[in-house]
Amino acid sequence: MPQNIKIFSDLTAINTANKLEVTIDLDIRGEVDYVFTINRKPIEHTQYFDLLESLSFECRVDNLVAGLSGINIQLIAINGHEVLPLYQHMANPKTSYINQIGIWRLDIPGPFYTWYHQLTGQGWIA
Repeated sequence: MPQNIKIFSDLTAINTANKLEVTIDLDIRGEVDYVFTINRKPIEHTQYFDLLESLSFECRVDNLVAGLSGINIQLIAINGHEVLPLYQHMANPKTSYINQIGIWRLDIPGPFYTWYHQLTGQGWIA
């Protein structure tokens, strides 16, 4: 077979790397000692992940100064689809405002679009 001809599996191969754009906006109120991670890596405003990767958001709060201290998760969006605060009922605890010492978590097991379509009632996708 000539070198410049692609076989069927080459034509249907999809590069899934860096296809999920995750945007996070936090509003830190007061003095809070915390670590916010995605898949155990410190967050940045915008990060990229593999299309088929599970996502685990975690915020560990170690100390809060008395008063109205806390972390308001203003936005978690994946490829422009709002996840928080719209679907905060999927988090543990079920909130987008973290004002207690402990761990807050939101897990998206498996591919994002499969999870999102099931959550929004759009059915199952392959």
